[in-house]
Amino acid sequence: MPTSDDLKIHGLGFGRSLQIVLKSTALFPVEHPAVLKNLEQAFTKLEVLLRGGQPFTFGFSEGRVLLNNLLTSDGTLAPLEAAFRKRGIAAISFQPGFTFANFRDLLKIIAVPPKTVVEAGGFEEYLRSAPVSGARIIPSRKRENEDDGSDRMLNVDGESFLTSGGLAGQTAAGSGMISVEVLLKAAGIEDLGNAGPNDILEIVQGVIKTSATSTDVQPDRAVQTLALLIEKVGPERFLAIPGVETKVSDASTRTLSKVPQELASELWESFTAEWLASRLKSASSDAELATTQDEATRVVTRARPATEMGEGVLARLVRLFQEQGLPPRLLAPVREEVTFSALPLSEQKASLIALQQFSPRDLQRILRTIKSLVSENKSADALELVEHCCMAFTSNCDQSELIGSIPDLIRATPANLHSGLVQAIAKVLGAALQRTASSPESHRSIGNCLATLASQACQSEDFETVQLIAAEIDAVIRTGPGAHTDCCCQTRQTLLSLDAIDKIIELCLGNREDSDISRNAIMLFRQFPAAMERVVERLEGESDPAARIRILRLAGKFRHSGVYIAVRRLQDERWFFVRNSCQLLGEMGDPDLVAHLAPVLKHPDERVQQAAFQILQKSHLPGRIRAYAQALPALALAILDTALDEIMFSLDPACIEGLRSLIMVNRPDRVRFITRALQVALIIDPSGCADLIAHVLTAPEMPEAARALAARAGEKRTKK
Repeated sequence: MPTSDDLKIHGLGFGRSLQIVLKSTALFPVEHPAVLKNLEQAFTKLEVLLRGGQPFTFGFSEGRVLLNNLLTSDGTLAPLEAAFRKRGIAAISFQPGFTFANFRDLLKIIAVPPKTVVEAGGFEEYLRSAPVSGARIIPSRKRENEDDGSDRMLNVDGESFLTSGGLAGQTAAGSGMISVEVLLKAAGIEDLGNAGPNDILEIVQGVIKTSATSTDVQPDRAVQTLALLIEKVGPERFLAIPGVETKVSDASTRTLSKVPQELASELWESFTAEWLASRLKSASSDAELATTQDEATRVVTRARPATEMGEGVLARLVRLFQEQGLPPRLLAPVREEVTFSALPLSEQKASLIALQQFSPRDLQRILRTIKSLVSENKSADALELVEHCCMAFTSNCDQSELIGSIPDLIRATPANLHSGLVQAIAKVLGAALQRTASSPESHRSIGNCLATLASQACQSEDFETVQLIAAEIDAVIRTGPGAHTDCCCQTRQTLLSLDAIDKIIELCLGNREDSDISRNAIMLFRQFPAAMERVVERLEGESDPAARIRILRLAGKFRHSGVYIAVRRLQDERWFFVRNSCQLLGEMGDPDLVAHLAPVLKHPDERVQQAAFQILQKSHLPGRIRAYAQALPALALAILDTALDEIMFSLDPACIEGLRSLIMVNRPDRVRFITRALQVALIIDPSGCADLIAHVLTAPEMPEAARALAARAGEKRTKK
């Protein structure tokens, strides 16, 4: 089973390849070589995910990418998500043994025009006439819930998640309740009328425990679901279940047939209080007790409305503690949080802004308050609270352990405000780095936070913010590079992960070269040598000519900042590495292009020579002619004619030495060029060729045409 990181890297890579395949089907039929080549590349990545005999599910849910049981975000796959959505596809579950032939047949199905799907009555109906082998296409369902966009591991496999409708599919339309049908299906109950008391009680306890332990199900929604279940079962039948009637008050019991919601609320409070009390009682250490208190606090403060459900759980906890003789001090932190949650939001915010020292429990309050402010459209207040906390965390050295929570605070704010907020906080953290110049530990803590912020910015394609973060760290490093080797320098290297770099490369290749995304990405790449190296590696591994051109143009935008990468590769033993480097230097506008490519003109591989020669020709740099002349004895035969032409038109006397070398070497394969070389030399500097004329006339191996040319030149000199 791959780790979540491996699953994310390989799964997103497969998604990008599949996106390219679908794009190509818009231009060519599936059988076209261009489509099949892209399909082969995608299938190679899919095979990696199917290793180990495990199925792989790929799709989209709630605006994010679903990879088995991982939900993650990736803006580069938005076109693929749109293509899936238009056709009514939620996901595709690939089974072990899935073959390339199956993949090709599957592509024919999912590449069908959306209009065809609509005319067939939806994708489910369309699939009846187009069965798939080795894979299952899961139709999409309507989504209603919102999510915060962060990566999340699901408690079920991806296919089951989508089949049940995901979070939205588990809720009743418009109410936010968990679907009773889904609960019964999960419990293996086909007919509620045949369900036994223990089965129903197990469902009730499962719903309550899930709402208490999982952040995916709000307590008030769990109560609404229980009310619906009570209504379906029948209040009297429900009350007859052993262990239920004792959980509710007499007043509730008398009016139960009219108010299932009240019974559901009391059941939730009672079961939750018993569960929390048992956890608090069984805590065997201070650390475990603190963790359990935090858990209890989270449960009661997540209940809505807090003044009712939260206080109801707390009151039952107090009663249970009294009955069992447990010390009331165990409930003190929970009581404090319930009291705080009952305050108006404005007072919660004011009390937190008044703090200069924060505890971990204060941090939880801050997060809850920010989310509540945002939910009530008080974004300005939320941002003010975030900025205050960041200033406090960084200004007090004993608060440095809380710096790592800053990304969580930002995630709690609206996504459309992240860019400005992160940039402001990056400057605050940069100033903190300057203030704490003698504290490597603080620098590592702040650096880790900046790296996380940079990663978040990359995910939202906010490359300008990543540049600003890099600039803040660079400013600190410049104050004394040696002092920051183990902190800021290491942070600087981690600002862009390989996964982020690959994502940016795909974005650049998929956007116009003059788009804002491409411009900002290129500016960012110029600040990160590892990113430029990655682009060059992509070029070296790309066999498709069209893709090579796009990558080459992207690398060319690095200009002088990437020259050293290409120059270093000129020494590689592999000919295509050297050829690529020549092309890169040309695209980058290398100011020392002639000096760098002159030695390459003597490379033993003719393909490399041709690349270097063509790039020098295109550059029109004046020094290139002398470089041709110096390389004449080693130049490939296919290049010699053109090189001699350019030397002749230059009329540069400095080229005579190179022409002399070509004539003197007199290699068998170059005999036919000796006459031409002598002719060019005589055109450039007839008066300086006396020794050359004499050599041609006296050397027995010289061709007759060369001798005749030398003799005529000698006669002209004699007459003068």
